[in-house]
Amino acid sequence: MHAYLGSCSAFSAVTAVEEIYKITTKKLIFLLVHHLVHCEKMNKGSCVGPYVGAFNFIQKNGIIFEAANIYTTKDGKCVVKENSLLLFIDSYKKVRENEVFLLKVVANLPVSVAIDTHGFDSEDYCRKMFVQNSGTNLDHKMTVVGYRQTLDDIEDWILRNSCGPMYGEGMYMRMLCGASNSGGLCGITTNASYLIIY
Repeated sequence: MHAYLGSCSAFSAVTAVEEIYKITTKKLIFLLVHHLVHCEKMNKGSCVGPYVGAFNFIQKNGIIFEAANIYTTKDGKCVVKENSLLLFIDSYKKVRENEVFLLKVVANLPVSVAIDTHGFDSEDYCRKMFVQNSGTNLDHKMTVVGYRQTLDDIEDWILRNSCGPMYGEGMYMRMLCGASNSGGLCGITTNASYLIIY
């Protein structure tokens, strides 16, 4: 998987779709992040805008499988070739701004989240677990794919990141769960959503 610097909304949305598909069908798929980057008009999957634009696009238009590489752009327009295999979602729902509710959802489903990375540096991404709270000025999107309780009873979120395998633990990083503020560490529960596929 490539790094998608600057396209973290698209990456977070696509990761959520891939993970929920794997949970519901027991099959691993790879979807084309660049489909959102080039075709989703709200923010083109960037880290600046909300990932709900990516969710809305997939719900309405579907997203193509990465292995097929079956879209082209002409004159700035997004064109999906005929008979392309597309995956759709039914809807999405926001998680209540509380780590208890986030924990309940993550126990069963991946959750797209926005976090505040102001003050982060390369060393922060390389740590085994991030514990420093940077605030709630949300500027980066990731996907919470699980959580765990360590031997010393500290819970942490397991997040998939878009920055590539050179950061964190092979495109994953861990963040402390159980912060004293209501929004969680770095505002992780402030803007969290999960997908619904019937």
